[in-house]
Amino acid sequence: MRRTIERIRSKMAKRQQLLVAGVSVFGLVLCLATMMTQLDIVTVTDAGDGTSQTLLTTSNQKPEAILALVGVKTDNNDEIVYTTTPQEGANIVVNRSFPVNVLVDGSTLSGEATEGTVADFLQSKNVELGEDDIVQPALDAELTRGMTIEVGRVTYAENSRRVEVNADDVAAFVATLPEDEAASFVTSKSRIYDMVYQDTLVNGEVTESEMVAMNAVYHPYDAPSGGFEPGVPVSTIDAFEGVEIGEDGIPTHYTRKIEGAVATAYSASAGRGAGGQGLYCGTVAVNPNVIPYGTRLYITSANGKFVYGYAIASDCGTAMMEGYVDVDLYFETNAECRSFGKRALDVYILD
Repeated sequence: MRRTIERIRSKMAKRQQLLVAGVSVFGLVLCLATMMTQLDIVTVTDAGDGTSQTLLTTSNQKPEAILALVGVKTDNNDEIVYTTTPQEGANIVVNRSFPVNVLVDGSTLSGEATEGTVADFLQSKNVELGEDDIVQPALDAELTRGMTIEVGRVTYAENSRRVEVNADDVAAFVATLPEDEAASFVTSKSRIYDMVYQDTLVNGEVTESEMVAMNAVYHPYDAPSGGFEPGVPVSTIDAFEGVEIGEDGIPTHYTRKIEGAVATAYSASAGRGAGGQGLYCGTVAVNPNVIPYGTRLYITSANGKFVYGYAIASDCGTAMMEGYVDVDLYFETNAECRSFGKRALDVYILD
């Protein structure tokens, strides 16, 4: 009887051991399963040097902690991109920052970037572009380490230059005009024209100049004259560089003055003066022994009511050489010559 009871107890003990072992294995499996659900496979890529590392870590680890685990150090301007997908797991990419400069409006803007285009960087620096501004490299170029972006501000300006143009050049210009404009083009008998140019400027420097118009200045020679407006210069020379006229109507600086000079008037249909320069309103005849050819002058009446204005000594005549007349003023028309007659004027020698 006793043996029977012992056999029963032995069998029960073995069953308990098996049960405990089974529970222990199940618990271990359950624990491992739980841990596996809390682990991630993470791939860390350093875009700076192209290296890549893979590790197993808990899913609640922050990217910065994971980078520390694999020894990847970052700077404040570096970009850390963390992504995760069921198929590929977790990925951390470190985009290294690099310097980029912008030369614009006479100054240098410096900054850091990790990626993007030239347009992106200019926008980040609040650089606004005009419609015609020039950017090098191009706006869609990818940023690179140490890149310098140059912004050229493009502006336009129109200016006029008064010059003498020969007949062949005038004809060549007229040939480029539309038929209606060519038909209405006015030719200057003195060959003096206002040449109108449109200049393209990049950062204030002229890079291109295109002639857009040619306007005759002196015509016609037989037009009636309505007289001279008091105080308004007759000469078509606008000004000489570096010469200013004071509030009293006379030059602020001059070499000498011929006070009460005897002045007469003349005109001509074409040709050049004795000094070799073309004749137009603003050129005057002189005695070159007294006033050399090319001398710059300013001529006005003492009371300022008649102003011939800026002038250039360009011609000569018998009356000047014999001393009867000090200066002979060129006018566009014979009518203006008759209106002027003979007067006493002050001649300021500017050179």
